[in-house]
Amino acid sequence: MSRFLSITSPALPYSWQQNQWAQMNASRESGRLPHALLFLGPQGVGKQNFAATLVDCLLCLQPEKQVSGGGACGQCKSCRLRVSGNHPDLKVIETQEKKKNISIDQVRQLGDFLSKQAQLDGYRCVVVNGAEDMSESAANALLKMLEEPGERCLLILICARPGALMPTIKSRCQHLNFSMPGHEQSLRWLTPLVGSAEQAKTLLAVTGDAPLKALEAQQWAWLDQREVLANQLLALRLRTAEPLAVAKQLQGVPTEELLLWLYHWSLDWIKLQQNLNVENGDLLRIFEEICSSIKTASLFVFSEEVFANYLLLAQGGNPNILLLLEGLFISWSQLP
Repeated sequence: MSRFLSITSPALPYSWQQNQWAQMNASRESGRLPHALLFLGPQGVGKQNFAATLVDCLLCLQPEKQVSGGGACGQCKSCRLRVSGNHPDLKVIETQEKKKNISIDQVRQLGDFLSKQAQLDGYRCVVVNGAEDMSESAANALLKMLEEPGERCLLILICARPGALMPTIKSRCQHLNFSMPGHEQSLRWLTPLVGSAEQAKTLLAVTGDAPLKALEAQQWAWLDQREVLANQLLALRLRTAEPLAVAKQLQGVPTEELLLWLYHWSLDWIKLQQNLNVENGDLLRIFEEICSSIKTASLFVFSEEVFANYLLLAQGGNPNILLLLEGLFISWSQLP
């Protein structure tokens, strides 16, 4: 099922999105909502959820019954269709399973949708989820649609890497920026969902304070995978494990997450060698053993190699993941 359509409906904005929601509400109520919005911000801050909240409100047929402070009524015909994932006036475009890019064929499907009137006599909404993943031909096709989208139509582009978007697409959208909430705000939101403040702190440290990524990490038990990885890294330094076997074992861990862990861990190892506090305190014992067998200069070299691989993936590169991990762990095992 679509990642966007799986969001519970009617959606509500998160506590750290109130300023953006007030801005959208003011535009909505004054009739000045633009025809195209570009939601910008890092992964894990709730851009998809905010888009779902706005779409739900625009499609809702009973605005007088909408939830105070944001959110559709959840009861009208339109809201029920949205809950079922079958709303005729909502079109969602995102990367399909096992695909790296949004294709031109997906974007072309919007042509017929945008040429017709809304079936429920309201707005027509298009959400391009992961707009940075459009192929060049898909982006060019969307550009033409952004120029003349029609009346009572809203296109929402959700993007975590604005540098990957064509400047002409960015110039045709009104930008709405979403920044990372403060640590304490994220901690207050996450703690009741994961059961303890201590686990919430660990999860936020793992995910760079991105609250939704932290919650996802807890739900997929990534913390257990972190300890497995840390022990494997130690085993590689002690020559009790082979790099190729470790790479194969860790293929199942989301690669971008794994590389982020390794990068932040490298910084922690450097801090430990300078007698400074570390972020990943739950792995301190293993980290201390690792630090005893490696030079600080080597840790800087390794952190740069890890980050270069992370950028390759984050910017849309499509390397062979097994070969990438094998190369990384061979480098790690051979560092002086």
